[in-house]
Amino acid sequence: MTDIPESDIINGLILSLGRSEYTVAELKALCAPFGITDSSIRTWLSRRVRQGFLIVRREGRRSFYGLSGKGRRISSNISLSFRTPDWSDWDGSWRGFLFSIPESRKKERHRIRTKLSAYRFVPWYGGFWIRPKHEAEQIDRHFSPEREGANGRLITFQPQHEIRAEEVRQLWRVPQIQEEYLHGLQVLTTELTKLSGCSPEEAHVKRIEVGNRTVPLIYQDPLLPPRYLPEDWAGDTFKAVFFQWDKAVRDKAASFWKKIFVIRDQGEINES
Repeated sequence: MTDIPESDIINGLILSLGRSEYTVAELKALCAPFGITDSSIRTWLSRRVRQGFLIVRREGRRSFYGLSGKGRRISSNISLSFRTPDWSDWDGSWRGFLFSIPESRKKERHRIRTKLSAYRFVPWYGGFWIRPKHEAEQIDRHFSPEREGANGRLITFQPQHEIRAEEVRQLWRVPQIQEEYLHGLQVLTTELTKLSGCSPEEAHVKRIEVGNRTVPLIYQDPLLPPRYLPEDWAGDTFKAVFFQWDKAVRDKAASFWKKIFVIRDQGEINES
């Protein structure tokens, strides 16, 4: 048994296995090694459909759950964390988001701050959050006037004086994240040595457990231009070793997943 919240396990499985849709029976089989009950799975699915994260289609007695447009956008944003941006032609431009929301509208303030943090903005001064401008991030689309309305305004600017590297590192917590990456590297290298002794089902469980400890570190990558990172920056090394681990554990767990998904491929699944 694991102490990872059941909702995190189901969410991680749906986002990481690469299937466009899942049946309840498939999710039951995937979640069985974690001790997650049928009722917990169905409750989670219903909640995520209501939240607009999943959509459901029905075919006879079978229900198929897949990511909605909102879910795919969230997944796409997450996937940016796993890639290192090319800053070779960066011209020194920055994005800024200015907003002023009264304390009485706490939910709106929280929503804006959470969204800004997800896109690697940090507060520079009060209601002015910044990050280096990179076109591939498509910040204009994610923070369009249609989305934010009167809550704030997105701008592009060139600082009159370049923001010092040390200030940038402190704003984005680079020294602390560096330490966390070094610890994460130890976790991954240790787990790689243990993998050969795992069964396919154990590898399936281990992938979620180790991912729960290491994937959040990838989300912390500030995705900054190299000039603001230390020379011994561990972020890229950590990602490389993570990909090595993920491929190895996927290969090990593949036969467990195949037994689950081949049932639907052969048209023999029963949703009752």
